[in-house]
Amino acid sequence: LNGMGIVDLTRGLPSDQVESARAAYKQALDFHEAVIRKFDLPSGDLGVALASSIAGAWMAYNNKPFPDAYYLPLVNQMRRQIGSPAASLQGLADSERTAIYEGLAVAGMLLASSQITWQRNPRAPGAQALRERMRTQGGETLSRMLRVAPEKVAIGPTGVRAQP
Repeated sequence: LNGMGIVDLTRGLPSDQVESARAAYKQALDFHEAVIRKFDLPSGDLGVALASSIAGAWMAYNNKPFPDAYYLPLVNQMRRQIGSPAASLQGLADSERTAIYEGLAVAGMLLASSQITWQRNPRAPGAQALRERMRTQGGETLSRMLRVAPEKVAIGPTGVRAQP
């Protein structure tokens, strides 16, 4: 990992916010790496990062923990999607793949941590605003990544699918 995804995420922020954002994003990436080690998954795998981003968005949108039993099937499904010719990711340079990996992993962990924070103390000051923000951001992420309305996203033992 080269930190380029984190640099990309901080681009456009006011200069007085860049260092604190970079530290928060680095912490989220480190947390992601610890989580995937529990599943014996490799760092830098775009299928893993896509699955993490979808899982975090699903958690934020639905305000529920992501079932561990569904994570590996989701990773495998994303790996198959990336491997398809339609994915057009084969031609990416290593630096581009790393930046995409880091960006997806950080986004997923930030969304997941919002849900975990809310769950730990749903009556804390600002908790209702956090819940609304995470639902909106989770829904937008799911819609953007899966091109389906977030309320139609179903997660199960075979990965993610759109329900009617």
